[in-house]
Formats: sequence, structure tokens, C-alpha cells
Amino acid sequence: MKLLFLVGPTASGKSELALELASKLGFEIISADSMQVYRGMNIGTAKPTDKIQKQIKHHMLDLRDVNQEYSAFEYYEDVLILIEKSGERKNGFLVVGGSGLYVSALLHGISKKPGADIDFRKKMKNLIAEKGLDFLKSKLKKIDPEYALIAKDERRIIRALEVTQLSGKTVSEWNKENKGLLDGDMKIKVYGIMWPRETLKKRIAARTGEMLDGGWIDETKLLKDKEWSKTASQAIGYREILKYLSGEISKEELVSQITHNTARFAKRQMTWFRKEPEVYWIALEDSLDKVCQMILKDWEA
Repeated sequence: MKLLFLVGPTASGKSELALELASKLGFEIISADSMQVYRGMNIGTAKPTDKIQKQIKHHMLDLRDVNQEYSAFEYYEDVLILIEKSGERKNGFLVVGGSGLYVSALLHGISKKPGADIDFRKKMKNLIAEKGLDFLKSKLKKIDPEYALIAKDERRIIRALEVTQLSGKTVSEWNKENKGLLDGDMKIKVYGIMWPRETLKKRIAARTGEMLDGGWIDETKLLKDKEWSKTASQAIGYREILKYLSGEISKEELVSQITHNTARFAKRQMTWFRKEPEVYWIALEDSLDKVCQMILKDWEA
């Protein structure tokens, strides 16, 4: 199986480039966008249209209603099942998106550790107050010496002890159970798209205007009376439009807030992806065709 990843900030042109690459390679596309999994959130998430989806098969879209949660672990499992089922029947997949946690989960793996135990955490904090953090550190060293080298702060130490208490397995054991795609024998390359900051800001502003003119407000009206999940409610733009619909902000303020918040989000995306050592960065200052040919040449090398 072959997997080409295309990552980068919002409004960087990933989707357009992905369509060109997928067409030339004969690949299907896997979305790595945590908001495109929600039904009804189409314009605001720049979800590929029905026409585009008929041209090139897309996966991991419209999986949940906005009132439902969807985690990175579920995404990881669903994509692995998709790849496993496709076997050798597919030329390969192009994974495209800006959700760093989704991309990291696929590349490096992710484990579904147990949830929180508030009483246990309170007990540990009381122990710290009574005997000091070094006391808990020594407990962790005995239980999970490997993770103890990483867990230096109070939060991580307590969480590591909590995981073992609840599951009977150490954090190190959990982390080894679910490996990423990089641990296998697939052909994988990760390309990142970047623009100069000011250029990206202009692209974000232009796209915001296009989305609002294209029916984003009406789309939000259809969703506004639904109970939004914690994850879905994080989508940039929809919450600002809801404020506009309720009369809290003007149309001018709406455009300004969406543009500003999207630019801040893009900055966080770049911070995340710059920490990913697998990414080969490409500046999208040349024409789309030139960049496409550059990636194809490297991919086929």
C-alpha cells in the first residue's frame, strides 16, 4: 500500500493540489480534517462538493451528526480498517488535511487509554502535599521506569499512575500496543504546504468572504438549533456566525472575527506540523502545476 500525505494550514491550497495529485496517481483521498467528519458542515469546512467526490473517491467525510463526538483514536481505527479492507485493490491513498492530531495518530499511532478518576487524582495530590512530588516519582519508577524518564511534571506523573491503577497496564505498554503506519512496510511520504505569513492571511480573508457569500450563514441556520458536541463546537466560523445570527455582532465584525480566528488557527497548525520530522516542506509560490510535478518527481524517485 502507498500513502502520500499532504498537510499544512487552512486556506493553503491543499485540497486543490490533492485533487491534481490524486488524479495523476490514481489515488483515492482520505480526509484528515476533524470538522469534515460532521454532516451538514460543508461550506465552513471547505468539504469537497458532491461533484468533486464523484470525480475522485473521498473517505472520512460525513461520519457523525454535529451532536456526536468523534475522537482521534476513532479516526485512527477507522482509517486503519479502511486501508486493511482495501488491500492491494487500490493504487494508494492521498491523506490530506490540517488536523495535526489526526495525522500524528496515523503516522505514529495512538492508544485509547482509560479515562479520568477524579478521586484517585485528589488522593495523589494529597500525597504530594504530604510527602512531595519525589515520592510519586519513585512510585512511577518502580511501576514504569521507561515512562518515568519522560514524565517530569506533576500532571504526567499522576496520569501515568492513574492509567496503571485503572487498567493494570503501564503507559509504556499502552503506547506500544497501537503502532503508527510508519512502523509498517508501506511507502509513505509526507509533504507540507506553506506560504509567507502575510500571503496566507490574505488567502484566509479572501476565502472567508467567498464562503460567506457562498451560503455559509444559511448553512449555519440549519444547524443552529441542534445540540453541538464539544468537538463540533470548536469549528471556527460557525460559532461566530451564531453570534451574528443572535445579533451579538455586526456583519463587519463577523468577517473580522472569522478571519482573525482562522489566521490564529493556521499559526497553531504550522507550529504543530513543524514539529513533525517526516514533513518535506514546499513553498506554494510557484504555479499549482509546477508544485504538483515537483511532488510527483520526488514521490516516484
